[in-house]
Amino acid sequence: MSGASLEARVRGVEAFAELLDGLIAQALMAG
Repeated sequence: MSGASLEARVRGVEAFAELLDGLIAQALMAG
């Protein structure tokens, strides 16, 4: 169970990092 929970957490972190990277890219292009 803990393994699946950890995997889900890692996926969430990766998705958040990808979203954050996209926002930074937009800010750099706009600014």
